[in-house]
Amino acid sequence: MSRRHGQRGSRRADARTDQDNGLILAGPVDKAKLDAFRIEFSGALADFGFPPCPGNVMVRNPVWSKPLSDYLVDFRRWVALPDEAAHMNVAIFYDARAVAGDARLLAEAKAALIDLIRGEQVYLAHFALAVDAFATPIGLFNNLVTSEGKGDALDLKKGGIFPIVHGIRSLAIEHGLLETATDKRIARLCDIGVLQADFARELSQTFRFLLTLRLDGQLAASAGTSGTLVRPSSLSSMERDLLRDAFQVVKQFRGIIRHHFNLGMF
Repeated sequence: MSRRHGQRGSRRADARTDQDNGLILAGPVDKAKLDAFRIEFSGALADFGFPPCPGNVMVRNPVWSKPLSDYLVDFRRWVALPDEAAHMNVAIFYDARAVAGDARLLAEAKAALIDLIRGEQVYLAHFALAVDAFATPIGLFNNLVTSEGKGDALDLKKGGIFPIVHGIRSLAIEHGLLETATDKRIARLCDIGVLQADFARELSQTFRFLLTLRLDGQLAASAGTSGTLVRPSSLSSMERDLLRDAFQVVKQFRGIIRHHFNLGMF
């Protein structure tokens, strides 16, 4: 299984993502053979140019390469004893998609995870709370707020992309959706009436715009710019206006999530 999608079109080879994958086994296998496979698989991806995942979410990590039955035990622990690491693990697994082998294993695992969470509103509220982990970099007078220690740059991922991804993820898992891509989850949430059509369209456009700016930042990283940082001064006047509008949509969406999951109780 994997959580990463390569970049689109001709830019894909220029903005290679790190490894982010796992393995679900139908049953126990010989430990020595499995250990050898873990090392060889991750090593082969590294040889292809995919660097290790900073969070070690990789086949070489036994936590993410084991039998289905072991994952099911993990799910019960993650939901019964939720903490930041457990929430992260739920998000990682819920976003996974099958890329090889028997896709039914992942489908069965996801169905079990969703069943555990279904109806658990307190758990879902704790899970959704991460949308407020970072401030949206837009000021009271619609000015873009740059970060201290980062020059005149602001963080697209923390300030905009992550709140959308995680907020939509929280709504999607609450409703048992099986889509993995954020834009497809937005469309399905609109279809079932969770999001109003006009706002869903605006949110999708905002998400795509932020991703485009991030991709441009990744391609410019060799010039000293972080892949998730953007300097407003480097943008055109129209791009800055669009970025202000995008962050206003993000703020509105965070408000929707706070209301929906009653995050004010925390």
